Amino acid sequence: MKKNKSIAPFLKVLLNFVFYLGIFVTAVLSIFSVGTVQTMIIKISVMCIFLTAIHYLRKIVDTVIKKEPFLPQNVNRFKRIGYLIFTLGFIDIISNFNNSEGSLIIGTPYGNIHTSVLLYFVIGGMAFILSEVFQSAIHIKEENELTI
Repeated sequence: MKKNKSIAPFLKVLLNFVFYLGIFVTAVLSIFSVGTVQTMIIKISVMCIFLTAIHYLRKIVDTVIKKEPFLPQNVNRFKRIGYLIFTLGFIDIISNFNNSEGSLIIGTPYGNIHTSVLLYFVIGGMAFILSEVFQSAIHIKEENELTI
């Protein structure tokens, strides 16, 4: 019988690397940031939101490695990731509203919305869908445990 190799351990290493690299980059940004205070606050806020989402992904991968992914905690983690990604989308809208460079969805003399916002909303939506899928899997698992 062929043994399935899981990508979860590799993802754990990759997420750990990205997480610690993100902490380093956030520290460097906070110390050596050039620009206005508002720009520095936005950059650090975005990095903190990103690091929080990566932290939740690390916790989810831990449960996958332990072969127990269908937990209520993972449902909540996916929902939190969805909210965090949507927040990044709104920050993108607000911080780039007056920037007319790049690919735009809406471009007016009064403000602009960039196509990158679509990516945030699609990924955030996928996180919410995964939370619903995991909630359904938990419900099915509980029903199966009650069946003789």
